[in-house]
Amino acid sequence: MEKWLAHSAPTGGQSQSLSDHLRTVSQMASSFAAPLGFSEEAALAGILHDCGKYGEKFQARLKGKAQHIDHWSFGAWKAVHLHAIGAALAIQGHHVGLDVLSTSKMRENMDPNILMTHHPLSLTLSEASFETVMQRFESDGLQALPPRTTVVPNPLPAPNASLNMMLDVRMLYSCLVDADFLDTEAHFHQDADGHKVFRQAGPALHPEQALSLVMQRLASLESAGISSALQQIRHEVWTQALQAGNEPDGFRTLTAPTGAGKTLAMLAYALQQASVQHKDRIIVVLPYLTIIEQTAKIYRDLFAMFGSRYIVEHHSLADYGDTASLEGSARLLAENWDAPIIITTTVQLFESLFSNRPSRCRKLHNLANSVILLDEVQSLPLSLAIPIVANLSALSQRYHTTVVFATATQPAFDNLSDGYAQISQTPCQFREIINNPPELFAKVHRFHTEFREAPQSWAHLAEEMLQQPACLAMVNLKQHAAALAAAVAEQKTDELPLFHLSTNMCPAHRTDTLAAIKKSLEGDGCRVVATQCIEAGVDVDFPTVYRAWAPADSLAQAAGRCNREGSLPDPGRFIVFQPPEDRYPPGIYQQATSITRAMYREGILDLHHPDSFSQYWRRLYEMNRPGETYRALLQEIRSLDFPAVDRDYRLIDRTTLSVLVPYHSSSFEELATDVRVKGFSQDWVRRAQSFSVNIYRPREEDPIWEKLEPIYARHEKTSWYIYLAANDYSPIFGLMPTQSDVLIS
Repeated sequence: MEKWLAHSAPTGGQSQSLSDHLRTVSQMASSFAAPLGFSEEAALAGILHDCGKYGEKFQARLKGKAQHIDHWSFGAWKAVHLHAIGAALAIQGHHVGLDVLSTSKMRENMDPNILMTHHPLSLTLSEASFETVMQRFESDGLQALPPRTTVVPNPLPAPNASLNMMLDVRMLYSCLVDADFLDTEAHFHQDADGHKVFRQAGPALHPEQALSLVMQRLASLESAGISSALQQIRHEVWTQALQAGNEPDGFRTLTAPTGAGKTLAMLAYALQQASVQHKDRIIVVLPYLTIIEQTAKIYRDLFAMFGSRYIVEHHSLADYGDTASLEGSARLLAENWDAPIIITTTVQLFESLFSNRPSRCRKLHNLANSVILLDEVQSLPLSLAIPIVANLSALSQRYHTTVVFATATQPAFDNLSDGYAQISQTPCQFREIINNPPELFAKVHRFHTEFREAPQSWAHLAEEMLQQPACLAMVNLKQHAAALAAAVAEQKTDELPLFHLSTNMCPAHRTDTLAAIKKSLEGDGCRVVATQCIEAGVDVDFPTVYRAWAPADSLAQAAGRCNREGSLPDPGRFIVFQPPEDRYPPGIYQQATSITRAMYREGILDLHHPDSFSQYWRRLYEMNRPGETYRALLQEIRSLDFPAVDRDYRLIDRTTLSVLVPYHSSSFEELATDVRVKGFSQDWVRRAQSFSVNIYRPREEDPIWEKLEPIYARHEKTSWYIYLAANDYSPIFGLMPTQSDVLIS
């Protein structure tokens, strides 16, 4: 009998039979889907996903004698015959992405009779006959059994249940693509005897042991030299979080003042919840790399006894090229979050939850039966609040996932219920972990606030800063930070250091600068000028903090850097000032600042009271109407249009580039040489992230292109570049290209 192959042999190894690959993927996908309730349909998707490889043209392709071959549509069409529409979509999309869930569109893109003459991707089917492929499939000892229950019902659900349906399809898709990637990876990593070598499964969470370590850490902090009032507040937060961990899973908020110990309180809650509810993993989701770096260090120090594989950091949606068109090991770069604790970004989580691409969706099935901790949740973009919260609610209720929204400035998400109802039948019901947040906030008196509305020159502000040995000034724009830092440097006559912080500096540069700032604060002091990159979650403590007028939530976060540990004999000074230029970052930032000013003038802006922030968020929602802003996206969800949702859902501007910058010349040269010689890889991206800066994509005529060397993945250009002009990287300000406007404000 002719041997039908799934994959060619790696160097010095064995080829993989198609029947082995299909059986293995089927079994693995079924096991991933079992806790989700659709193991039979996942098994069907696995057994059929590559059955088009029984075509002669695909076998010729493995020998280098053919190219541009479609090997997935035959399996998808068979799944349609078995009324497994979810499996059909997953099979069709396991290389090219999920398509529209539409009967007419599926026939157009899956029916072999149509694809023979008109293929939407200009590909050639692997065989001339659907029947011939299925006969070879069955002759190889395989069979496709119809599932007793399916993810996609007939008829399709009403439009207001579409988001739930899309989540279910993505979960099935995730089970298939992760199983496919893992078996393919094992084949290409086979041992000397030609046997597949699977990657080691992630270790267990061990929540009881981990919680014991957290409790030891909390006990040590309670004995540290922190003010008794602040220590009492932290003790209350930690105690109530632990108690709440005994309650059923669901949608929770954690509202506590900045500096109240939310990081460890959330972790204690999650571990207690995992112990009681038998959760598989904890996923910590943070908005900024600066917070990730700090949080990851805390967690790694805490859980060092569990080994390096206990925690996975997945920082960004790194562009590996179009993984749909890559083969072999290049398709295996995506993370699948098979670890007890994941520390990641809001971009990674949410763009995966709304994606149609295999590499991004691969991890989704591991969100089930987990605890998701969303810290600094006020940073979520207002325009996307409705689909984000609705999707998380569906994830929580359909897949036994606990979701925690933590911040000192809790958004009024419950005011958006009309928007949720447009796309989801799952109600969004929040329960607060802290018993009485206003009472807790009333106990915090670490600073007095002074509001200034008259414009103030940089020179005048610099003169005022220089009268104090330790102070922090935070502004809204990088240009403003550079101007104020220059004004301070020009007037400075003492030996106290001046520091600057912005995202023009790569993460390694910011980390080194923060370490120097903390060391200086332990001594005689320093002055710091920064953008919002130091605003949330960064553990620094100054007696005086200046903040340019900004949205109310940003003011509160900045105030959290003032007398943070409550160690001053008197309250610190938090000064809100007006810069000489009334300019703001793009988007709704200026509107939000205007609302904040109006509330101050009305006498109802109180940075110490959560009700003030509820009022602020309600006004912001009324002014911006999130359901109207993203009406097109909501309609695409209602239409079950996976490609359009993937295209239009964006947490960050996809016109940005990642640039390896010349900070630490030896590290820069090593990374540049590695990617040029060894090629683009996941390991390289992980190492390079600490030495990269994001910039806007330059205009075609911008001379900065002469300083950017593109990085390729298997001959396909990525969004990564090497910056070639070392003199453009300042040891104080970071990347400062001349005659270009590519820097993100």
